[in-house]
Amino acid sequence: MAWYLIELQYVPREVARVRPAHRRYMAELVAQGLVAFAGRYTDESAGLFLYRADDERELQPLMDNDYCELALCSAGVHFGGADMMIYDVFGGRP
Repeated sequence: MAWYLIELQYVPREVARVRPAHRRYMAELVAQGLVAFAGRYTDESAGLFLYRADDERELQPLMDNDYCELALCSAGVHFGGADMMIYDVFGGRP
């Protein structure tokens, strides 16, 4: 298993609407051991998430099922795009 550090830029008008469902989903992933950390920046401009997955193919559905990710994607943010950075924590590749 690899660890992936995800920084997700928020779209302010969407975040408040999806935050409750997003938090429930993150709690489920934490309980399953698939997320070690999830939290927003104090200025609420972005969030930082530490996911555990075998590879990016396994990571993708975890992110696709996140309500926050779905709202942000509908606003034009896409996995691997300029508004989301993915780092393999131990491999060091951006």
